[in-house]
Amino acid sequence: MVLNKLRVCKFEVFADYDLNVSYLFIDTTFNMFKHYTNDNFDLIDFHDCPIHSFVNAVSEDNWRSDLILFIDFINEWILGRNHHPKFMISPSTMIFHNVTNLQYELSTIFDTYQVIPGICYIDTIKRKKQTEKEQLVHFGEAYYVWEIIGSQVNSLNIKFGATGFDLMLHQEPTLSAYQELEISIDDRMKLYLD
Repeated sequence: MVLNKLRVCKFEVFADYDLNVSYLFIDTTFNMFKHYTNDNFDLIDFHDCPIHSFVNAVSEDNWRSDLILFIDFINEWILGRNHHPKFMISPSTMIFHNVTNLQYELSTIFDTYQVIPGICYIDTIKRKKQTEKEQLVHFGEAYYVWEIIGSQVNSLNIKFGATGFDLMLHQEPTLSAYQELEISIDDRMKLYLD
């Protein structure tokens, strides 16, 4: 397998992931097995892809912001024995470009303060193209309102404006009995980053 490299943007991101490290510096040159863009949006199904973490990466001059999501992308659902599904999954990074009005909410159906927040899964991602009258930024290119709608117990809903996205699959799909890859966060970050 030959990995390509994709330099999407260069930011220094300071993120606390509660991983016994205070800060993580991300230079967004990603290892990439396969690449999708805004042009492929209608062909991609994000249902049940887990979001492991996300970062709002703001440029040094505060004039540009990208939303970076670290997900396990489900390439294919396979019906297994006794109708138990299996999944072909690739660790992936999804970057939305020129983000504005970022809003997000993390909620759980339990209110007993006894349940840890687990992995959030995507139910669907919606986009709506802004009209010329609605669009107040990034003139000369399409601009969309995006909504990432979460599913299941831990629901993460994210809404924002952006010009488009890059979805980078970092390795060939792996067969899994679960909707996420069972790898440590350290191994996961090695797959994502150069």
